[in-house]
Amino acid sequence: METIRERTIFYEDNYTPLFFAIILKGDKEILIGMEDKCRFCGKSHAETTFKNKSHAIPLCLGNYVYISRDECDKCNKIFSEGI
Repeated sequence: METIRERTIFYEDNYTPLFFAIILKGDKEILIGMEDKCRFCGKSHAETTFKNKSHAIPLCLGNYVYISRDECDKCNKIFSEGI
């Protein structure tokens, strides 16, 4: 089990802050990121699935708008369980 400090370092190394603002729930999603491969594990669409909605900023922080196109389902599951 990772410590909170190890998790914090991981997220600092792998997530780039988009801006500092309050994110309000909106009707329109904004898709960000490349579509060719997962930015974490590097696997392509031929190697893994990209079916789940990956929030670029965690949903638990109130993000209903910014959706990442470059996070595979496996990595998304790992990160969502770590928060």
